[in-house]
Amino acid sequence: MKDLDIELGGVTLRLCPERAAFRPAEGELLVADVHIGKAAAFRRAGRAMPPGTTRRELERIDALVARLGARRLTLLGDLFHDEVEPDSPTARTFSRWLLDRSDLEVTLVRGNHDRHAVEFIERLELRAVAEPLRRNGLVYRHHPEGEGPFVAGHVHPGVRLMDGTDRARLPVFWEKEEGLILPAFGQFTGLQVVSGDAGDRMYAVTPSAVLEVPRALCR
Repeated sequence: MKDLDIELGGVTLRLCPERAAFRPAEGELLVADVHIGKAAAFRRAGRAMPPGTTRRELERIDALVARLGARRLTLLGDLFHDEVEPDSPTARTFSRWLLDRSDLEVTLVRGNHDRHAVEFIERLELRAVAEPLRRNGLVYRHHPEGEGPFVAGHVHPGVRLMDGTDRARLPVFWEKEEGLILPAFGQFTGLQVVSGDAGDRMYAVTPSAVLEVPRALCR
């Protein structure tokens, strides 16, 4: 995997192809918009979705924690997509996973979707806080607004790259003057195509690398 290091407010952030950021000095992994339970919500609505999606999302987090040697996991909102029944497969899978990660300090900065799962979140062995959370020079949020320099989620940013007849849609890390917006971590979240303002920087995510792309190629 080819990560990309940037500086945000004097803090080094490592942008990872797995759609997460890492603070090497803190040993802290930053993840936004996992939306656990979204596939189950789709199934309840009658849409065909594969089983085992919660387990696979958690396995992706585990692999990233192991690769980076993270000691702390901070989730920047929308960890859950919808209400989580305590005896549901989603609840059992996540609860077991969290219990087995006692060596990992887990914090959730609550997002708008997490309000549907408040009762379940209150039962979990993690720290859940309202935005903003200030930590060693950065402000953690779900919504990308307010005091910076922030790291946030919510938008699920992506770009449509056009170079002649070649076209591609890719998730991006979107760096604005006020802070950084992470791509959605969850596999069933979709993209919101953004173009940004003059001075913004876009870091496109491919399966194996994070690469800065010129805004002129973004449509």
